[in-house]
Amino acid sequence: MLMFLVVIKLFLIDVFLSQEIGRAFAFMWVGILMIVSGSFTSEHLQEKAV
Repeated sequence: MLMFLVVIKLFLIDVFLSQEIGRAFAFMWVGILMIVSGSFTSEHLQEKAV
């Protein structure tokens, strides 16, 4: 997991150095994070409801 985060950070640094692509990837990452956190919170709420 930690290695994964390190890779993401290096990747993001690389991407933001070339900003044209950087914006596209930033949106992609934001979308992924929103999906991940969204699914996590919905699972959490379902557990509470049960």
